[in-house]
Amino acid sequence: MPSKKETDAVDAHVGQRIRFRRIMLGHSQGDLAKALGLTFQQVQKYEKGVNRIGASRLFAIASFLHVPVGFFFEDMPGETQMPEVSEVEPVNIDFMTSKEAVKLCQAFSRIEDQNVRTNLIQMTSAIAGEVENEQAA
Repeated sequence: MPSKKETDAVDAHVGQRIRFRRIMLGHSQGDLAKALGLTFQQVQKYEKGVNRIGASRLFAIASFLHVPVGFFFEDMPGETQMPEVSEVEPVNIDFMTSKEAVKLCQAFSRIEDQNVRTNLIQMTSAIAGEVENEQAA
């Protein structure tokens, strides 16, 4: 068990997932804090994993962010990983909470033509595959 100054890996992961979802929905820490009757500093502490989140509070956060509670525990790294709860590949949370990723997702969501979306995903996957192959060489 971590000391008082260490952040627990599960708490940090849950906090990252809260931040990820909050940003994806375009909410500020203040928005979430107001909905929960907290200060934005408390939300900051939750997102950093400094403070643990009780079950009822986590349920309220999930409701506000429109996700099931299990969403916060998906893709946990290392020894803290739970059995597979999603067929989706793990997401790089640091990237997904970046301004670039949010802009990319917002732009992608405005593409109405499903064929264009599919082609864009295939092209991006091909580029990523090329980069991975070059790094391995």
